[in-house]
Amino acid sequence: MRKSSRFSLIFFLVFHGAFENYWEFQKTISLMHQLESLSNQKSF
Repeated sequence: MRKSSRFSLIFFLVFHGAFENYWEFQKTISLMHQLESLSNQKSF
């Protein structure tokens, strides 16, 4: 039981860190999509 609780704690910490960076990640993805759509419009 102790090993699984330690694993869940590590999982929680990793998940919390990922959630902290989630908004930065979303901004980067949306920016990449905008640039991609702009380049697609130029090629047509």
